[in-house]
Amino acid sequence: MKRRFPRENVLWLLGCFAIFLIHQIAQAVGWHVKLLDNYLDPFLAVPIMLGVTVFSIRIFQSTYTLTPLTIIIYTLGLIAFFESGWVEDEKLHPDVWDIPGYLVGAVLYHWKINPSNEDAR
Repeated sequence: MKRRFPRENVLWLLGCFAIFLIHQIAQAVGWHVKLLDNYLDPFLAVPIMLGVTVFSIRIFQSTYTLTPLTIIIYTLGLIAFFESGWVEDEKLHPDVWDIPGYLVGAVLYHWKINPSNEDAR
């Protein structure tokens, strides 16, 4: 019997979205947790951005996955762009401690969200 609900990797992506949205709403109403305010966005950036991209492609090609090299290059690109100071925006502050957040997010994406539906069975 086929399961109608998406596989575990979809649940991980939805969980990342839920955490991100709850955190953004909490910030909007004035609830702040300094550790989360500083490091949650870099941690969730890779899983959400790549997850949305891959699941959009999986509408047409259900077994599509990204290679580890693609994930690494994308993650390094985010780090270079946002943590180097290239972007001049008063809301963005380059912080070397964001780098582990991006890297751990990439590992989470690779292990939990990237596997195709065929791999998740």
